[in-house]
Amino acid sequence: MGCYGYLPTLDMMRMMAIACGGKEEMRRRPAFFAICSVGSPLEMLQMQLEGLFICADYGQPLAMSPEAIAGATAPVTLAGLLAQQNANILAHVTLAQIFRPGTPVLYGTVSTIANMRLGTVALGAVETGMISAAAAQMARYYGLPCRSVGAATESKLEDLQAGLERTATLLPPVLGGVNFITCGGTLDSTMLESDALLMLDDELCGAALRLARGVEVSDDTLALDLIRQIDSTGNYLAEEHTARHFRTEHFIPDLLPREPYDAWEKAGSLSCPGPRQGAGARHPGQAPAPRAGPRHGAGTGCLPRNGRQAPPG
Repeated sequence: MGCYGYLPTLDMMRMMAIACGGKEEMRRRPAFFAICSVGSPLEMLQMQLEGLFICADYGQPLAMSPEAIAGATAPVTLAGLLAQQNANILAHVTLAQIFRPGTPVLYGTVSTIANMRLGTVALGAVETGMISAAAAQMARYYGLPCRSVGAATESKLEDLQAGLERTATLLPPVLGGVNFITCGGTLDSTMLESDALLMLDDELCGAALRLARGVEVSDDTLALDLIRQIDSTGNYLAEEHTARHFRTEHFIPDLLPREPYDAWEKAGSLSCPGPRQGAGARHPGQAPAPRAGPRHGAGTGCLPRNGRQAPPG
């Protein structure tokens, strides 16, 4: 949730206290998480501070998260944005600790760059991922956990642009060590939601986490004895070592098709068949939109129509 002023935040805290066994129990075992949106440049927003004080009083974690825009509400240089952002975050962290020492806090960021052609936000820019990764480094310097956005895009459809931008904005914070990444299943700088995309995000996050785990090196994983045993005359498919390790060493997607071309064509030439049977993009709060029609597939041959690939043109 966000810090949306005194009364809304207090109402939510009181409801949570009823569900959790009281205010002291919430302090002992935090059950809530609030995002405090930090104004830029160098601003403290009254509504956010009111919510911050209520959450701090109940001992709930707060992610101090500037939404600075390089070239608009922050210096156009990423280093300048990070310096301004750091000052903003530390000011809010300090305020929370003055109000109630020991309040759990996160070093957050939703900062990005401006679309310098239009003066709008470009949350799907690769620089968003760079800012998030840098924020993780700053958070570690101060001994704080980090929250950032990830898998953001400017695209309005679940298309190639969405895939490219969302990967470019997710991998840097994952590899940089961000602890809590938000904005899954969104398009158009988080102004659109997509149930289908949220399903694919489970796959994307699984692949990203596998990448972050890296290569484990041990006597068992090096498998030198097995390599000598198999030599050049056998294969590893039926080996116990393979059965024991393949589920952890390999990321195995549930939705992304990996079968040979003939099998894929026979199954209907589907692109990620699971999500594509669901709803399309929608604004938050709206009912699911109808599935993309023929016009969305025109010229691409990528988006399915009635369960099959839409023809080009």
